[in-house]
Amino acid sequence: MIRPPISAEARGRVRALTAELQLPAARMAAGLARLPAKTLNPWEWKGRVGAERAVAKIRRALPVAPELATPVKAVWRWVEPVAELPTDDDPPQAGFVIMGVVIAGNKNREVRIETFGMAATEHAVARLLDRSGFRADPVATMLEAHAALTEVDQDNGQRMFDLKNAQLPTATGAFLATPGRFGPDAAPLMVCRTWLPADQLFEDQAGTREAWRILLSHPTLP
Repeated sequence: MIRPPISAEARGRVRALTAELQLPAARMAAGLARLPAKTLNPWEWKGRVGAERAVAKIRRALPVAPELATPVKAVWRWVEPVAELPTDDDPPQAGFVIMGVVIAGNKNREVRIETFGMAATEHAVARLLDRSGFRADPVATMLEAHAALTEVDQDNGQRMFDLKNAQLPTATGAFLATPGRFGPDAAPLMVCRTWLPADQLFEDQAGTREAWRILLSHPTLP
């Protein structure tokens, strides 16, 4: 199959998106860096009252409100541009990583900025722009695909990162991804390599997207 080259407009928009996302990511890092180490270490929190105070301090320090929050838990996520994705690609590829801060009430988990299970190459984002006719919002689409990934239960979610390839759904198509575990912590990461609109998916890919639709139409049970 002969694929058309990525358009100059898409490449330009990817460069603009990279510049646009750098400042919000830097502000998140700066906000967390201003906090003392004991505030970020759940072992230092004294009971529920201490946990509530620490979480409140973290929420005040970060420049945006968390997407999900209780008095002792909170989740932030954002899209951060990187010159080199944390993968084994040779040569390394530039792209965008879903980053997060997760306060889960787990004393073995220090509060920190970390990768949040999904990334996309610049190529994938450029294909999204071209193939959607520039109608897709890249950040919203990446977060939409990431939200689908977070709906998978823990056991099946871990198995997904052992697959040779995977698919993450979006409203009008799907990202085709390479799962893996990378870095010294073997952090799981679904690396989106390209994006296809629904009408360009092969039969098996369309079937996978339909399976995602069925999964996401049933809220996760508590």
